[in-house]
Amino acid sequence: ALEWDELRNLPRALREALAERYDLRALSPLERQESSDGTRKFLFRLRDGQTVESVIIPMESHATFCLSTQVGCAMACRFCATARGGLVRNLEAGEILEQITHLKRDLATTPVAGHGDR
Repeated sequence: ALEWDELRNLPRALREALAERYDLRALSPLERQESSDGTRKFLFRLRDGQTVESVIIPMESHATFCLSTQVGCAMACRFCATARGGLVRNLEAGEILEQITHLKRDLATTPVAGHGDR
């Protein structure tokens, strides 16, 4: 769930109280790009202002998710823009899982041609 109101198994008063104190969203979608082959790239802002990318890659019989697990990269490859800033931090488990939620919702809204939301 990305919003407290989606948790219908909780009483409404509890959902409202939780919403006043806690934010379920660790990621804010900033950008969505789709290439001619159907690949979809997403840019998300994290609570600390850092950004990460996630990708939906259409395969022969399904779609594959490429998720970020870190902000930045420690590999220092000269050709890579991400590596230029170095490794900033590892993502928290919730930040990684929320990427999956956003990508699954995108597939549900706009299925990959020939694959549905699989």
